[in-house]
Amino acid sequence: MSHPTALKKIRLKTSNIKSNIDSSQQILVKKIDSITYNQPNYIKRLYKEVANTNPDNASVIYDYIIAEQTEINIKESTTGDKIKKLCWLSKYLSHKSFHSMTKQEILDYLNNLKKPVSDDPKHKSIGTYNGRQMVFLKFFRWLYNPDEPDHRKRITPPCMIGVKVLPRKEKSPYNPEDVWRRINFGQPISRDGMLKHYQEHYRDDYFPKLLKNRSVPLEDKEAIKKLLLKPWNLYIFRHSALTHKSQILKESTLRDHAGWTMNSKMPTVYLHYFGTESSNSLLEAYGIVKNREKEINTLKPKLCPNCTEPNKPDSRFCVKCRMVLTYYAYSETLEKQQEKEDKLSSMEKQFNTIQSQMQALITALGTMESQSSKQAVARQLIEKGLYSRPSISS
Repeated sequence: MSHPTALKKIRLKTSNIKSNIDSSQQILVKKIDSITYNQPNYIKRLYKEVANTNPDNASVIYDYIIAEQTEINIKESTTGDKIKKLCWLSKYLSHKSFHSMTKQEILDYLNNLKKPVSDDPKHKSIGTYNGRQMVFLKFFRWLYNPDEPDHRKRITPPCMIGVKVLPRKEKSPYNPEDVWRRINFGQPISRDGMLKHYQEHYRDDYFPKLLKNRSVPLEDKEAIKKLLLKPWNLYIFRHSALTHKSQILKESTLRDHAGWTMNSKMPTVYLHYFGTESSNSLLEAYGIVKNREKEINTLKPKLCPNCTEPNKPDSRFCVKCRMVLTYYAYSETLEKQQEKEDKLSSMEKQFNTIQSQMQALITALGTMESQSSKQAVARQLIEKGLYSRPSISS
C-alpha cells in the first residue's frame, strides 16, 4: 500500500512543479511581450529564443530594461538595441548565466566582432565593438549593483574591469566625399521609398545605361562611377543634412537642432568638411564666386500664381494663361501699353491735322475763280501724291 501512495505523491509533486514552471513561463512571456510590443519581429524571436533556453537570462534582461525605463525613460529604439545586444551575448556564450560570465568570455565575444583592415579599411567593426562594450558595461554594473539608484555610482564588476573602449583613428565612418549634396526630390517620400526608388531606377537601371552610352563624355562617366560608390542609408543622410546646415546655422542653434548638449563632441562625428569652406565663403562674400544655392534654385520651375502651370525659370509670362510672372514683365507690359496709347494719340492728332488741312484746301479751291489756278494746285497735289488723276473710261 505504501508504494502506490508514494508514487501518487511523486506524481502530484511533479505535476505541481510542472504547473508552476508553465505558470512562470507564461508570466515571462507576458513580460517579454510587454517590452517588445513595438519592436521588430526579429528582436521578439531572438528574445523568446533566450527565454526558451535560459529563462533566468531573459528575466534579467526584462528587469534591466524596466530599470532603465524607470531611471532615464529610454526610447523604444534604445530598448530594442539593448535587448538584441544582450541576447546576442547570451547566444554566443551558449546562454550561460549572466552572473557567471567572465571577463575573458566577454572579451572573446567582443574580439570576435573585429575584422582585419583588409576587410574593414574604415574600421567600422571598432565602432561596433565600442557600441556593445558601452551597453555591456552599463548592464553589468546594474547587474552587480541593482540596489544603487544612481547609475553613476555603481561599481564596475570584475568581469568588465579592463574591458575598455578601443581607440579609433576615424572620428566617423564616413568621409567628406561620402556626404550627399543637397538634392530636391520634389514631393515628400519615405526613407524606405526613397531607397527603393534609388536602387531600382537609378543605381540598377538608369546609371548603368549612362555608363554604356557612347554619347556620354568620359568625365561624366567617372563622376557617375564615384556616385555609385557612395553609401546610401539613413545615417549618411543625417551626416549630410547636418553638414549642410552647419554652414547656415550658428553653432548653438545647430546643437539645439541636432539634440546635442553644449559640451557634446558629436559635431566631430557628424560634420565633414573638405577644408575649402572658409575660402569659398570669402569668395562669395567678395562677389568673386556665385552662390551655388542660388544657381540650384534657378533650376526650379516657376509656378504660375493664377493656374499653377510650371514654367521655365526665366519665363516672364505663363505659357498657359499668359499671366505676368515677373515684375520686369509687368513693367514691360505697362510700358508697351503706354506706347500703344501714345501712338494712337499721335495718330489721332495727325489725322485731325490732315483733316483740317484738307478742309482748308477744299475751301481755298472753292474760292478760286480762274481755271488755271485750279489746274496749278491740282498739279502740285498730284506730284506730291496727295491726289490721283481719275481714270477716263472708254
